[in-house]
Amino acid sequence: MSIHVFADAGAVWELDQSASDSDLWHGGYGIGVVLLNSWFRGLRFDYGWHEGSDGRAHFEIGTRF
Repeated sequence: MSIHVFADAGAVWELDQSASDSDLWHGGYGIGVVLLNSWFRGLRFDYGWHEGSDGRAHFEIGTRF
């Protein structure tokens, strides 16, 4: 089993806008758990939040690369 935390940030702007405009930047963060064993390929659960949200869950079953 592994536990991980993550964070990211990004922005999108038009040609007439500046990338340094702080209103264009958005960020998020979260926590997750990965379970692996010999009879199961992989089970992953992540939960993340971004500014002003209640959060979002992501569940995945499959092979790890």
